[in-house]
Amino acid sequence: MEKYQLIKRIRELTQSNHMFDDVNAINRAEYTILMQTFGISWTELKKPSNTLYYEMVLTENDLRKQLEGMLKMSRRAKEKGLRSHERDIEFMVKGFLKGVRFFNLALSNEFSLIANKSYK
Repeated sequence: MEKYQLIKRIRELTQSNHMFDDVNAINRAEYTILMQTFGISWTELKKPSNTLYYEMVLTENDLRKQLEGMLKMSRRAKEKGLRSHERDIEFMVKGFLKGVRFFNLALSNEFSLIANKSYK
């Protein structure tokens, strides 16, 4: 992934200030997955290294496992009637999908189908 685009996107997300908690939660989930996937620390975000590209540190299987974990937490929250937790996890999933879409549209589409099946 091109370093400039990635750092720019993460900075946009971390510096945005929205009135609504749902938008903030989605943004947090998006920049978190971007930083985790490419191994970017807060220090690196403030003062990027001289490299031009970032390589993925997490594999597609790692990302798939993270999504499955979030969907599993959502199902448990739903079973226990914890609507606020279920809603928070739904925002996390949306941000996760937006983050994955930023660097891999095909994988994001696959994950979207999985998430849609889970929420039916």
